[in-house]
Amino acid sequence: MWSSSRSARDNLQDILGISLPESQSFDQSEIKLECGICLSYDLDGDNPDQICTNDICARPFHRRCLIQWLTSKDDTRQSYNTYFGKCPYCKSSISVAAC
Repeated sequence: MWSSSRSARDNLQDILGISLPESQSFDQSEIKLECGICLSYDLDGDNPDQICTNDICARPFHRRCLIQWLTSKDDTRQSYNTYFGKCPYCKSSISVAAC
């Protein structure tokens, strides 16, 4: 039976007869906030606003740093105002629109 004196998690575990996984903790110092290219957080008032879509990498970049990086590479493609290339760290596909 559901008991209001117990946590929802404990109630669910008892009702379902299972053990729910524990939440994983992480070290906040591992979170990267600075741009992976210029290694700065604030670039003339801009903060990193582009992120590598590879969940393992997930590096942040300033839009203009990423555009500059991608345009310097021979394998970068451009379609209208969007650049398509590879992440400088993990080589996963990455794209950025030039605004």
